[in-house]
Amino acid sequence: MNCYSTATLVVALEITCGRRPIVDTPQVNQIVLVGWVWENYGTGTLLEVADPLLESVYEEEEIKRLMIVGLWCVHPDPVHRPTMRQVIQVLNSESSLPILPSRMSVASYSCSPKPSLHGVVSNIQDPSSSYYVGHS
Repeated sequence: MNCYSTATLVVALEITCGRRPIVDTPQVNQIVLVGWVWENYGTGTLLEVADPLLESVYEEEEIKRLMIVGLWCVHPDPVHRPTMRQVIQVLNSESSLPILPSRMSVASYSCSPKPSLHGVVSNIQDPSSSYYVGHS
């Protein structure tokens, strides 16, 4: 089980940034917290998203670690999300921080084409076929 299902680290992003997951603003329709934090991660300005009410009374490396782990937990591709064990190890500095892409990837899914029943129907109707269903 990856840590996204508990949403714990999304709350951590809310706390460190002082924002809700989606914020409506007059200038921009919506600011999505994860996208905003990820954008600043990619530009190397992660501390700019820290809640100003914290008044820089925090260890910079610790708050960056928490935000990066938060981003890791909400990675759009579930395969790249950490387990809770990995989260704890990274937060306790027992493992190194993950290297995330500088831009938030977009999950994409592909579907197999619908299987055709044409061959099956043909075989069922063909008396010489081993799949023939009918009366002899």
